[in-house]
Amino acid sequence: GNNNETSSQTNNNRSTASDGGDFCSFVSEDTTPTYVGVPTMADICPTICELSKIKVQHDCRVEGAELSNEGNGGWLVHSHNQSEPQMFDALVLATHDPSLASSIVQNIATQEEQATAEITTTNSSSSSSSTVSISQRLSMLATDLQNVRTNGKMPVYTISAQLPTMGDSSNKICPPFDAASVPGSSILQFVSRNSSKPGTSSTDGQEGEIWTAVSTSQFAQSVLENQTEDEMIQTYMVQELLHLLQLSSNAASKGKKAAATSNSGTSGSIKPEQLENVTMKRWRAGFNNQSLNLLEDCVTLAPWRLCIAGEYISKLETHPTPFEAAALSGLNAGERVSSFFPPIHPHLEVR
Repeated sequence: GNNNETSSQTNNNRSTASDGGDFCSFVSEDTTPTYVGVPTMADICPTICELSKIKVQHDCRVEGAELSNEGNGGWLVHSHNQSEPQMFDALVLATHDPSLASSIVQNIATQEEQATAEITTTNSSSSSSSTVSISQRLSMLATDLQNVRTNGKMPVYTISAQLPTMGDSSNKICPPFDAASVPGSSILQFVSRNSSKPGTSSTDGQEGEIWTAVSTSQFAQSVLENQTEDEMIQTYMVQELLHLLQLSSNAASKGKKAAATSNSGTSGSIKPEQLENVTMKRWRAGFNNQSLNLLEDCVTLAPWRLCIAGEYISKLETHPTPFEAAALSGLNAGERVSSFFPPIHPHLEVR
């Protein structure tokens, strides 16, 4: 239809991971391996830190950071549960929201501009020309980061639901896939069977099978603008999920005849009220359809010992999914920050 056509034209240059009509390149049969966090995406960073024996502060939301003028410099990091800022030697901003990086970079630009004014009053203007250029470039970077957030954020909703297990196999939905892109739906763009992920069970010890679905950003944006109640949004998504799973299940079990008649209902259809443990989550900025369009995976500001990481740094087509772009960006940032400090000789005692 016209809506799908408009969407594909608008998102020609964005990541294939969302709303491009081909979630993670499933339809085009891209042979590039696609990775997922196990047992959940939230386990990736804690596991890396545990393996690397990195000290981690949990449940600590960073709200800002500023350069310190004391000693050898460093960063004063402000968090929501600390009355006083904490000092760190270097800073890696590995966040999904580029606006935090934007505000911090702009603070650096402001400090550089103030330093320029002081230099100008004591020395010739020629000696401060490079500093002026630096502050301008930092401000441009801060603006670009904020524009990615303001103009490129794409909201999505996700739902998770447990399908009941029926005694009669004819009354059981059995889709012939573990995950699927849904280019023909205006509500959902991706569905997956939870048990298809390594290290997870299909039911978490309960009867039935858990499925997860991701909405299209167009649907999410529409219900947000219309201030649709959460209960109604969940109903829309559950109905669409059941409809899609029923279509594929019938087509697989009964062939083309079942696919042609499935819209009129079948004896094995599951009603929305039969689902259990239905949960929904809203992501106001689930994906970014813009980036800084850089060749590098992270931004390094070595004079200030600052690195910025995220899926919004490199060109969108560089990596097949935002998850891989974010992971590689963070790893690159970590390597670069480690280069700011001299290696510690294993036979020397550090005091």
